[in-house]
Amino acid sequence: MSKLAALAVLLFFPLLSTASSVEYTDRATWQAAVGAVTTIGFEGLAGPSGVDPIPSITVDGVTFAGQSGPVLSGASAMADPTVTPVSASANDYVNAWQSGDMLQAGLGGILITLPEGTRAFGVDIMTTFLAFMPDSKTSSFEAILSDGEIFDGLTTYAPPTRGFVGFVSSSPISSVYFNSTSSFPMIDNFSFTSDNPASASATPEPSTWSVTVAGAFLVGVAFALRRRKDLAEARTR
Repeated sequence: MSKLAALAVLLFFPLLSTASSVEYTDRATWQAAVGAVTTIGFEGLAGPSGVDPIPSITVDGVTFAGQSGPVLSGASAMADPTVTPVSASANDYVNAWQSGDMLQAGLGGILITLPEGTRAFGVDIMTTFLAFMPDSKTSSFEAILSDGEIFDGLTTYAPPTRGFVGFVSSSPISSVYFNSTSSFPMIDNFSFTSDNPASASATPEPSTWSVTVAGAFLVGVAFALRRRKDLAEARTR
C-alpha cells in the first residue's frame, strides 16, 4: 500500500468513530430503536396544593433541576430556578393534555442529569403557553445535550396533543438542558435506558454519513492514484 493510501485509511477510520446523537420526534419509532426503558410519569409527586415549586427532584436516579441560566428564551430577568410537580386533577390547564401529573419548570428551563451510562432518553413536551393560548397551535423547545449538541425547533402542540423528542447515542449522555421559547416548559413520561441501543451502533447516524462518505472518497482517490502510477510504470518498461 502506498503512503498516500495508508494516510487515507488512517484518516478514514477516525471519521467513522465520530458519533453523534440521533433525534426522534415520534415516540413509537424511538421506542422501537431503543427497546426496554424506565419511564418516570411524575404521578403523585405534587403536594396538597397541587403546585409545589422546589429547586430539584430526583426520581429513579434522574435529577430534574430548575435553572436560572443560561436562559434561551430571552427571559433571563424572570428566570425561576425551580421545578414544580403539578397535579392534573387540581389544575385544569395540565389536565387539558390528558396525560396525568406533569413536571413544570420556570422560565429558566430545566436541567436533567442522567444516570451514568445513559445512551438514550425520550420525553413528552408541553408548555403552559399553549394551554392558555390554544389558538397559537404550536410552540418550540430547545435542547442542549451534555456533549454540546444543540437541537432547536422541537415542536409541541396545543392540548390535548403533546410533542415528543427522543435521542439515541452510541456514547453516554450525562445531561440535557430543556427550555421552551415561549413559556414555562412542562415534561411528562420521561423514559431512558443505559443499554447501548442496537440502532446506534449498527446504523450510521445522519450526521455521520457525510464524514463516512468523505473517508471513502479519500480511500478511493488514494487507490486511483496508485493504479495510475502502476500503469505509468508498466508503459515505461
